[in-house]
Amino acid sequence: MNILADEGALGKTSLRLAKAPGNIGLTAGEGNLSRDCVVNISQILVVRRSRFASRIGVLPYNTRLRQTRDFA
Repeated sequence: MNILADEGALGKTSLRLAKAPGNIGLTAGEGNLSRDCVVNISQILVVRRSRFASRIGVLPYNTRLRQTRDFA
């Protein structure tokens, strides 16, 4: 899973949503993230790569596979 996001877009309020259904919390260091963040897997959408400045990092396929499988 590629991480192509703006880390600065997340605030502390968003981190509280990590335990909500359809969300996965990632900790600093995973996928080269500099701080904790939340991934919303219930609202996947397609975004052109050109809209992102750079790649932050990559998560190994099995990093959160169990959590995504439990959601489905």
